[in-house]
Amino acid sequence: WINAFYITESIYGQSWCGLRVHEDMKIMSAAWKKWEKGMMLMRRALEKVPPKKLENAKKMIGVGEFCCHAFLTMLHTKKWWVLNKKLEVEHNVKTANKLLDEMCEIIRKERKNVEETLPLVERDSRLGWEPSMDYICDPAHIHWKLRQLDNLENNTLRMYRKSVAIRPEMDKS
Repeated sequence: WINAFYITESIYGQSWCGLRVHEDMKIMSAAWKKWEKGMMLMRRALEKVPPKKLENAKKMIGVGEFCCHAFLTMLHTKKWWVLNKKLEVEHNVKTANKLLDEMCEIIRKERKNVEETLPLVERDSRLGWEPSMDYICDPAHIHWKLRQLDNLENNTLRMYRKSVAIRPEMDKS
């Protein structure tokens, strides 16, 4: 399953997709860095919170950390989409394998991101629930996502890499 369901729209009157997705990544990267800095400051401020307000302060930090992880997932999704589009038309085996290496790196980074999100939703079940779209990010869904990432890296990309070869050896292993 190489192609994620993330599809950018081409809408008349908007900048073309190739420009827009790269601008999105640039803006998202800057937002994520600022959010990370803000989270560092909030964690530092936690030391000065009075004991009776500490639990609520930790929950507020959890919300911020969850948002930081969500930003990173959005960034990874867009990067994946760009690499996948490049891979679809790449004719050079060496370049195609480099793109697959980059895709594997995104999987590893997203796995770490997801693993860091798990304790947040275990601590506060309200995180990640978006009722208007019935979106849920509970521990069961996070474990499901980890299984999807593992399958993508260990099965799908491994077989895709074999198919990229000039004379692919497609075995069942």
